[in-house]
Amino acid sequence: MKYFKLIIITFLLQTIAFGQENESVTSRVKINEIQTSVNYSTDQANSGSVADFMALAPQSNLLKTNFNNYSNDFDEMMPKSIPYSLLISLKFSDKAKTKYNLNSTLRVGLNYFKKTNLIANFHNLTSNTFDTLSSNQNGQIIYFDSVIENEVNLNHTSENLRLDAAYIYRIRPTSRWSYFTGLGFTLGMVMNSQTSISMNTSNKIETYYSSNPSTAYNSYSTTYLNRTELFKNKNSYGFSAYIPIGIDFRVGKDNEFLKHTHLFYELRADVNIISIPELRNYINTRTQHGVGIRITFN
Repeated sequence: MKYFKLIIITFLLQTIAFGQENESVTSRVKINEIQTSVNYSTDQANSGSVADFMALAPQSNLLKTNFNNYSNDFDEMMPKSIPYSLLISLKFSDKAKTKYNLNSTLRVGLNYFKKTNLIANFHNLTSNTFDTLSSNQNGQIIYFDSVIENEVNLNHTSENLRLDAAYIYRIRPTSRWSYFTGLGFTLGMVMNSQTSISMNTSNKIETYYSSNPSTAYNSYSTTYLNRTELFKNKNSYGFSAYIPIGIDFRVGKDNEFLKHTHLFYELRADVNIISIPELRNYINTRTQHGVGIRITFN
């Protein structure tokens, strides 16, 4: 429903814009366009320790587990996020108010995304022989082992709503194909922060021959136990600085509607800072790939 409303608003703004195409310069600053985009982001992961997650979830029962015999499986995981943006651009006239500068604009608006801020994964495998049998066929000893495997996944996640402002410089802004770059910043709220802790336990029986103890030839009677805990955390703030690089395509040549419609791709390389009040500030680098639609008003 919200996307339908956005399309209607965009259409109305575009319709109004066509009526203003030949309007003379009357103000120093004017809204030049509206745009929306969907982005795909790969974020550098922050590795959390057991102590970090105990500070985030002091009431957790799962964190009372003795992790001395657990291995840390963190391996530079790259959490994925899907940021959404809704932005407008402002163009500025010269001092004499004779024309607008179409190369340089100020882009402002809102940016929303979910983010995994902290990750930890621990793994433990224990195997104990509880019975043996002697094979009547070849005389080999058959071992019966009880194998218990535990995997613990810990995550701190949040939602982000930020103000987004960027200086955008366009090359060949009136051509059908154009290019742009600039410098941008975001600042805003980190909301709905929470810590998730899950433990997955499997218990099975494996059998193997004494001649090949490293390879089980049968496993059965597997049981599973999955437990999850969720804890709310404090809200905070986030900040980022980024460099946008993109390419823009004007859809139409003659049709008045399509002449004002642009499709674009934008690559953002940014440095992101997020505060976790229970712990500390984290600084990450990330890359965003975005596609969107842009409606111009001139």
